[in-house]
Amino acid sequence: MLAKIILPIKPPNTMHYVLQYLSLFVQLILTFFGANYLLGGDIILAGVASAVLVIASFYLIEMLKKRKVHIAKTRFSIVSFLLWLLFALLCLPIDALVMHALNVELNAKDELQKYANDMASKNVEIIQLFDTENRRYNDDTELFARVALDAYVSTNSRTVKDSIRTLLASEKFGIRDLSQITPANFTNNSIALKAALDTKSQKVRDSVNDRTEASSAANLALVSDWSRLKVVTALAELEDLLDQNTVQLDDFLERVNYKPNVFVNATTNLDGVLHLSKVEGKLQYTRPDVHIDSIKQLWDHYTPYWLAIPTIFFNFLLALPYFILKSGGNYISKVNTKSKKDEVDEGGFEL
Repeated sequence: MLAKIILPIKPPNTMHYVLQYLSLFVQLILTFFGANYLLGGDIILAGVASAVLVIASFYLIEMLKKRKVHIAKTRFSIVSFLLWLLFALLCLPIDALVMHALNVELNAKDELQKYANDMASKNVEIIQLFDTENRRYNDDTELFARVALDAYVSTNSRTVKDSIRTLLASEKFGIRDLSQITPANFTNNSIALKAALDTKSQKVRDSVNDRTEASSAANLALVSDWSRLKVVTALAELEDLLDQNTVQLDDFLERVNYKPNVFVNATTNLDGVLHLSKVEGKLQYTRPDVHIDSIKQLWDHYTPYWLAIPTIFFNFLLALPYFILKSGGNYISKVNTKSKKDEVDEGGFEL
């Protein structure tokens, strides 16, 4: 025979559910951003991964709440134990992504924005150095050809003429027909040579300018405004732009102007800031040791152990309803309606 125990109680408090859903929302957002940074800006994959992880952990808590009555009666439940173990395992990737997102937002953001601005300014510098080196080469080549042509028309020595003819016919000058050269027109050939060199280098400059105009300003704005969904790809494109321009201009100077290693992409990291400085007439730049696509490298760079505190707190809030939930029987409610003034909500458990 059932006995009914009626005890006056207060209406259930829903604040812990508000905190749980707030924690769920914050974890979902931070996990998504952490996955987005880690996956190199793959929004779809990051969204699916974060949603599966966070929502699965939420439903595990809901299942544990339903199992709590069984635990209260039997003192132990192997199913509940396995559910808690699974919840703990799910918290590992969630916490890693949450801390990674917070690490990027609180520590790496300013450094990466400075890095993006440095890349944009250094891109301008390599173009300016290319112009300086190329202009010097073209002017020197034109002057050397003019002096050689002057010597050619001024000398009667067959040996000297043959030597000059061989020199000017080389790939560097490309002047092979000297049959029409006279003291009155020899400068035309050197002027034509410089015009040809200017045209060749201008094609490279146009290619670099087109690439820069199409990518630099737009991607720099995305990083400066910290467009979280696109910042990873924007940084990657700024790096690719600088690399492509450096390689193309350096290749031209080495192949056409015979000046190797005008630009040096340093592989050693000095103080974590991008550099592009003149070193004996060369340009050198160093990447910062900030990798938002790597949890471990970014963690090692900043070692923000304190981020574990808010991360664990989010887990606690997510599981808070479980700890607050009371169990022991079926809840019955009874309302005393003797008078509106004295109305009292009562309830109890049916044992």
